[in-house]
Amino acid sequence: MQISFDELMRLEKVSDDHFTTVAPDGDYRRMFGGLLAAQALAGAAATVDDRPCHSLHLLFMRSGLPKLPMEIKVDRLRDGRSFSARHVRISQNDHDLVTALCSFHGGDDGPAFSTIMPDVPPPESLSDQLDIRRVNAASGGRTLRPFLVESMLDIRAQDLPADEWPEGVPTRFFWFRSRRSISQSPLAHQFAIAFASDLGLVHVGVLPHRVATGTHFDLTSLDHTIWFHRPALVDDWLLYVQQNTFSAEGRGLSHGAIFSKHGERVASVAQEILIRYGKTSD
Repeated sequence: MQISFDELMRLEKVSDDHFTTVAPDGDYRRMFGGLLAAQALAGAAATVDDRPCHSLHLLFMRSGLPKLPMEIKVDRLRDGRSFSARHVRISQNDHDLVTALCSFHGGDDGPAFSTIMPDVPPPESLSDQLDIRRVNAASGGRTLRPFLVESMLDIRAQDLPADEWPEGVPTRFFWFRSRRSISQSPLAHQFAIAFASDLGLVHVGVLPHRVATGTHFDLTSLDHTIWFHRPALVDDWLLYVQQNTFSAEGRGLSHGAIFSKHGERVASVAQEILIRYGKTSD
């Protein structure tokens, strides 16, 4: 069953700072980390009046399971004249999945500067990632593995070859937009950006380490930060530019910049990932 972002972010209120929701079906292994980021933001936002989120910091602790209830508990850390701060815990079966800190700010007058959106092919020239995987699965006689993120977002990606990486930094990009319309609430679109922000950062972390067949990496997201700079509409195209800047000691660091199709930088993302050698196949 297809659902919208508005339905995905709907929470059941237990008390003023306590909510429940059910993790939707749609992932064949484990819950998508972006869903947890969006649910943490939704829980925090439900306790704040008339201020958008400007930063969200998450620590992933356990993988969640689809189709099971989740509890979202919020601590009100501060409500000042300009900023509100919240701490959020999401748990499932009495185990914490995520802890998060969220800060909300209505904006102030100040100077403006932004990096320039790179010149990349338009989304219309690229293929929907779901269509590519569907064709590949059919040609290989395999069953298509479902991913919630692909049912929610039209994703059109392109990895840059190593000789085109800017200053040798591993880089990829993709355009994304919601497959269904989203309500006009700015927070609803922030939920969708938080959801999309987890996509691909582990993948870009592997780009500089593509080695001989048989090498296996254990990969997962460890912690995740989003800074929301400007309002943006996710039912229109957004460009997500991702780079890997470091890996050592079994961890890597990926960065992302999200732009509107008009070139405005609307969000920035950073994620630390686990990237360690796993078992090597024979």
